[in-house]
Amino acid sequence: MRAGLDLMTAALEMNASAQEVHRVDVELADGSLFVLREGGRTITATTGPHPTTGLVVYDLRTCLHRIDEQPKPKRKREARKAPEGTAG
Repeated sequence: MRAGLDLMTAALEMNASAQEVHRVDVELADGSLFVLREGGRTITATTGPHPTTGLVVYDLRTCLHRIDEQPKPKRKREARKAPEGTAG
């Protein structure tokens, strides 16, 4: 989302040290815009009005951390055995 990147760029320009800006959020009447930067990656989200900020930030951080995770192997489902004494 271009607006998120522009917002982060503006925050970086306002700050003396680019390393210190990790999160920017803007609350407007119709919703909010969140931008997080961690580990060289940036993620942006928009919400409706009055979001639960802590949950939004937690979810975005979780997304950033999981990008590089290897997928867990899927478990194979075992065929169900028919109960004893029934035809199957």
